[in-house]
Amino acid sequence: MNQPFFLTRGDTSHAQKQQISL
Repeated sequence: MNQPFFLTRGDTSHAQKQQISL
């Protein structure tokens, strides 16, 4: 999954960091 669901919030940079947390 390259683009997480929370990417819709507009947090591209933050989304990538969260992806590692998940």
